[in-house]
Amino acid sequence: MLENMHKPIVEETELYTISQTCEILGIDRRTLCRYTAAGAILCHRRIADNRIVYFGRDIVKCYYSVY
Repeated sequence: MLENMHKPIVEETELYTISQTCEILGIDRRTLCRYTAAGAILCHRRIADNRIVYFGRDIVKCYYSVY
């Protein structure tokens, strides 16, 4: 399956919103919620506006753990 997939192109220390993370991983918001609840990806709260965000390094880890 990985043969047809490409590693997500992200900056490891950059923060990505829920929408951006879903687009990068090619998944639905509900799927991202399930992955987060299961511990497959870590989410963080951005201090400035208290929004949920994901680090690029966590997106890559999730990609490899799921795919």
